[in-house]
Amino acid sequence: MSKIINRLINLKTIIATIVVMTVTHVFAIQSGLYSGDVWIDMPLHFVGGFLAGMMGYWAMGLRFIGEKFGDLNLSTTGFVLISISLFGSFIWELFEFGLLYCCESWARAGRLISPTVPDLLSDMAFGVTGGIFFVAVLALAAARKP
Repeated sequence: MSKIINRLINLKTIIATIVVMTVTHVFAIQSGLYSGDVWIDMPLHFVGGFLAGMMGYWAMGLRFIGEKFGDLNLSTTGFVLISISLFGSFIWELFEFGLLYCCESWARAGRLISPTVPDLLSDMAFGVTGGIFFVAVLALAAARKP
């Protein structure tokens, strides 16, 4: 892969992305963006899927994981990263459901709910789309001359 991509994807970038997502979520709660026609969670789920792909790519570069799997081609790497994004979206939705079941007041106060099946599926679709976008960025970076 591109040396630039490998330099950009590190623990600092991952943590910064998580912080930006959290701040955006809290800002959206405070400013009432979750009332009425809710659109703010769509970009957050997209970035969450992108983040899951980024975390998967970063983890694949760790020595103990890299030694186990070896060098994967771009197609296999893309499939693995998109799968990680889909799995991450699924786990997040399970977390929201579990939080709503166990601690409904916290879930509602933190707007960590998917009230309907179509909303849940939309959230997961935006998450996997973020992962696909991350893989597309990797493919474009790999296609560039070093």
